Amino acid sequence: MHFGDVWIGFQKGSEFLFGVVVNFHLTIELSLQCAQNGRRQDDIANGAESDDKDSGYGRHPGKSNRWGQTSDYFCAMSLIDTHSHIYLPQFDEDLDAMIARAREAGVTKIFLPNIDLDSIPLMHKLSDRYPELCYPMLGLHPCDVKENYIDVLNTMKPMFNDRKYIAVGEIGIDLYWDKTTLDIQIEAFKIQCAWAKALALPIVIHARDSFDEIFAVMDEIHDDKLFGVFHCFTGHADQAKKVMSYGNFLMGIGGVLTYEKSGLDVVAKDIPMEYLVLETDSPFLTPKPFRGKRNESSYVKFVAEKLATVKELSYDEVIGTTSQNALKIFRP
Repeated sequence: MHFGDVWIGFQKGSEFLFGVVVNFHLTIELSLQCAQNGRRQDDIANGAESDDKDSGYGRHPGKSNRWGQTSDYFCAMSLIDTHSHIYLPQFDEDLDAMIARAREAGVTKIFLPNIDLDSIPLMHKLSDRYPELCYPMLGLHPCDVKENYIDVLNTMKPMFNDRKYIAVGEIGIDLYWDKTTLDIQIEAFKIQCAWAKALALPIVIHARDSFDEIFAVMDEIHDDKLFGVFHCFTGHADQAKKVMSYGNFLMGIGGVLTYEKSGLDVVAKDIPMEYLVLETDSPFLTPKPFRGKRNESSYVKFVAEKLATVKELSYDEVIGTTSQNALKIFRP
């Protein structure tokens, strides 16, 4: 419901969410998660199959209830960085100051994709320190899929019992750095997609020089239970159409959008807003005007500003739609 400058929203079903936004900047949220939902995730992580056949998650954008059960969903007029590695050592010296800058820029949520086993405690430490701001994912990055990947995955999987993760990620295929591991990257990707289906979690896909390979896997395993985000989308128009054809995947737009020669602005202009979320991929892919320096979550505002220009929308419209998209698919 909308009353002047105050937004009030809620979600029905297993999660009740109440939000108030005053003057589009001050956000107060109260989220009460049903014990049954938490127990169900634990059961599935222990091997039980998901029986949530009609949960509605992953339904086609543009249709009603596209990511969740029948609901009215809170849309926060605040920035969400859906992909940020700010737990890495590059932020050790000024972490608190960097977090303060993010909040000052209007960032209210930062989603943390995992890399490997070594990054997990770093990510947990940050999310425990800022539980109202930072939300962890769990997965094995394709660049870290090595000969022992089965052992690594077997170590990771039980961790879904220990705490809440908002996604399985980041996972996928990377053929920029190493083409020789393609076969095991594909297998690791499939295994983790199966986790996501069983846990009713989104996946966050890393696709570098590998759209054809990822699409081949997706065409084989995709169904209504598999949904998520193609992180750092930099594909061409036909690849964007292919992503949208799955019906339940969004595209993460980051600093590359601000690069003059990337061509992403031309592609993004024709992608409907309902398929887009914002990200930084900090500390990498820093947007202009800070390109060449360390990226950080506060810089997501520059991505939002550029997207507003590209789409000929207001800054608030871009923030509102992308934040709503992020909240619906990740359910932090």
